[in-house]
This record gives sequence, C-alpha cells and structure tokens, in this order.
Amino acid sequence: MPLLATEQSEKHAGFLTSCLSCGAQGRRPWGGRYREPARPVRAVTVSDVHVLAQNMIQYADRRRLLVFADNRQDAAFQAGWMHDHARRFRLRALMAQEIAGAPGIGVGDLVARLDALLDADDELSRALAPEVWQMHRKAGEPLKHAEERRYFLRIQVLREVVTGVKQRVGLEPWGRLRVGYRGLEPTLPFVEEWAPRTAADPADLAEGIAALLDVYRRGTHLLDRDGRLFSKFLREGAREIQRGYLPLLPGGPKGLKLARNPGDRPGRVTQWLSSGGGTLAKQVVRGWGVPAEQVDEFLTRLWGLLANDLRLLAPARLESAAGKPLAGTAGAHQIDADLLELHPHRGLWRCSTCRRAQLRRGPRGRCMAWRCDGTVQFEEENPDDYDLTVLDLTAGQGDFAMLRPAEHSAQVPDDVREALEMSFKDERQDRVNTLVATPTLELGVDIGALDTVLMRNVPPLPANYWQRVGRAGRRHRMAVNLTYARPASHDRAYFADPVKMLDGAVSPPPFQHAEPAPHTQARARRDAHPPAPAGARGRRP
Repeated sequence: MPLLATEQSEKHAGFLTSCLSCGAQGRRPWGGRYREPARPVRAVTVSDVHVLAQNMIQYADRRRLLVFADNRQDAAFQAGWMHDHARRFRLRALMAQEIAGAPGIGVGDLVARLDALLDADDELSRALAPEVWQMHRKAGEPLKHAEERRYFLRIQVLREVVTGVKQRVGLEPWGRLRVGYRGLEPTLPFVEEWAPRTAADPADLAEGIAALLDVYRRGTHLLDRDGRLFSKFLREGAREIQRGYLPLLPGGPKGLKLARNPGDRPGRVTQWLSSGGGTLAKQVVRGWGVPAEQVDEFLTRLWGLLANDLRLLAPARLESAAGKPLAGTAGAHQIDADLLELHPHRGLWRCSTCRRAQLRRGPRGRCMAWRCDGTVQFEEENPDDYDLTVLDLTAGQGDFAMLRPAEHSAQVPDDVREALEMSFKDERQDRVNTLVATPTLELGVDIGALDTVLMRNVPPLPANYWQRVGRAGRRHRMAVNLTYARPASHDRAYFADPVKMLDGAVSPPPFQHAEPAPHTQARARRDAHPPAPAGARGRRP
C-alpha cells in the first residue's frame, strides 16, 4: 500500500494542517478542538442501521420490523433519526417527481402541488407533516390545518434550495435539481457584450453568472417574502423552531452588497468589490478571463443587471430576533426566492483539485470554491449510489416502503406504548411499521408475526441474542435476522467468530429469594429452637 507523507506544524503536531489537494487550512474554532481540513472515512451506526432497516422492510413478506438496541438512549436516537430521515427523503422524492413533471416550476407552485398531494392522502400527510397535525386537527380545524400545512411545506422547499455547498444530502448535491434564475439568459445585452471580451460562449457566461448566484443562494443569502426565514435571527422561541418546522440554523441572516460601507459588518454583509483584498466574486470573474483592470467594471455592471434590470437581487432588511434592523446591514440585498425556477437535472460538475461539486460549468470550467484554481469535469451518476436508487424507486413507482419508526422502551408512557403496539400489529394500516426497542421487548409482549429482526449491536450475552431473534419466524418457521457489528471490541470479537454467540451457554433464569422481614426471622428461630421446659431454664438445648 503506498504511503503519503506530509510536513506537519509544530503548533498542531500529529494533525493534518493543510489539504494535500486544494491547500485548505485546518482551524481551531473558539473554545473548540482543532479541526483538520479533511475528515476520515468511517461508518456511522445510525445511518448504516437505517439503510439495513429500509431494505428489510422493503423486501419483507409482512412489512414489520423490530430493531433492538441495548439502552434507551440508543433506541430513542435511532428511532428519531430514522423518522426524520425517512420522511425528508420521501418529501424529496415527491419534490423530484413534481419538478420532473413541470420543468421550470417556481417555489410557490411546487408548494401548491405538494399541498394537493398531502391533502388527498391523510396517511401520507401524517407521516410527512406530523407537526401540522399536532397543531391543528384536519377534521376540527380544516382551514387552519390547510394554512399551516402550506407554510410547513414552503419551509421544506426553501430548505432544499439553500442546501450548503459542502452538504452531500439533498436534491441539488445529488445532481437532481438545478435552480434557474428568471430572466438570466444568454441573449441579454450584457452577456453578449462581455462574452467576446472573455473569449467565452454567451451560454457559458450566463451559466457562470448563475453559478455565482448559486454559491450565495446556498449560503442562505435568500429573501423569503412570506416568512423571512433567512432575513432574521431565529431563536428557540420562534414559531418555526417551537413547532418543529425548522431546526435552529447557525450563522444568522446574511446579505449582499457591491461594496461594503465603512460601518458595515463583514460577518453580515458579503461584498463583491474590496479595496483591501480579494473577494470570491473577483476571483471567479478573473478565472473566466476578465482582464484584471476590467474586473471592477464587469462586477459593477453585473450588479446593476441583477439588482436593477432583472431584480434577482432584491433589497432586504436584516433583523434581529426582536424584529429590529441589524446595525451595519443597511442597503443589503438577497436573492429573491420568488424568481427561482426549479429544473430536473442529471449529473454533476466536480472539481479535479478540491473535489467540490457544482451544477454548472461556467466559462473555462473554473471551480467556484474559494482560492481554488482547479477546473471542473462532468461526472455521470453512480449506478451504485443508494440514495439515487431509492429516490428513483420512490418517485417512479411509488411503492418503495417508507420507514415509519417509533421508540418502544420503558420510558415511553404506558398508554402511548400500548397504542404503538396496536398500530404495529394492525395490518390494515402502516402508521407504525418499525419499532426500535430496548431489551424490555425481548419477551412478554405480543407484537404479532414478524419475518425480520435487526439488532443495532451485538447483544451482550447469547441469551439476549436468542431471545431477540426468537421474536421473528413464528409464522413460517423461517426469518431473516441481521446483527450490525459496531467498531467496538465486543462487537468486533463476535464478528470475527460469530459461532461463539450462537453456541454459547444459555443459563436458566435464577430465582432470587427475598430476605425475610425481622419478625419473620425471629419466628423462624423460635420454631427451630422452642423454649426449654420450666425445670430446664438456664440450660441451652
């Protein structure tokens, strides 16, 4: 195996200080540990178990699955993670399906289409938007329920179009969504004028401008005129956070300016032109072939095109959590979400240097990453990509089973636990098709017939293993039971020699005798040693 050696810094001895490909530097966040510029490839238990559970549900004769975890914390985390991941995946599949049916659809129209689908299918609506059902019952408050559902769906669509450039999960990172900007065409006079000056094709230059907007859009420089989600600070008390429609987003609102004023806050206002140093916009347009002495002119006129002519960059008021304007942000702009057009797409453009993916090539194929001088190459979809396979099956055929998990442990209230068990056993509906349980479900609870059991880790003892696998196969006398081995010494040992777990001694359950009460002990002593006769007092028997 070839070994690569790199020089290390004495300040961070033992750590990688710069990326060997793009030169990105490691950093130490305030109050945190040093972060290397590269992350090790490793297996993550929660996601691996999710993939196994998804396929076991899909191919089971009876779509019911029991997942065992050794403690309540693991069971609760696994159930919650799978629930959120499964429903967001199904929602993305519905988005991809509607976008493919209506190329160039706007955010509002996509929300309306998704809303119609959920309105016609209450079971699907309960699975994808349970928070809405908790706020307003559809039968009792139909108008409020419908209004709340549309707002929830709009938030989910907007979350999809602001997926960060470093994230790998989402329609855009998968190469299945390309966001267009209304009015940005190769036939614009600005594009036709500057294309010959940069020796670029007008279509490539227009794509490059769109790619530049992509970077800022995915950095949450986005104006949502309805909820203003990315134009204000959201705290834990905000409506969207309290109701679970949106996680607490880090960073806060950000805006764009052609050039910052002296009093503007750099952390809130991103500028295109800077007299004191380079900017991403200047780096990008120089890579397109714009001469250095004409960069300022190019960006100034481009800003006028986007802000004044096309109005893609709209004035935005950045606010605090209390609704007051943020100091140092006056005159900032954000990309108008109402002028976005969502298109289906296949494939990605990936940089050969930093490996970052983008949806457009642009002039000369220059990478859009900061301080990267690499070029991008088109990358076809990987036929073995699990996410894309499931996405196609879900969106195309609609019969790919959706995981609907729930936690089953002693900490769950009795009435809730009984309701979960009834839903799990009911074959007429699929409200709950997966139970993530602690060892309390190894025996004593009737959960109906099962074909499969999945263990999140190697059980501690053979007795635990046989009790867990014994929950499945009672109908056909056959079952498929999988055990996931974590990177822990206990799991690794049995993974290397699984027969030890299968043929280990199973001890019978012991009976523990309770300690008798003090008065019972005294009575037992009297029965064993009765009092001596009257004439024999003082003598021990």
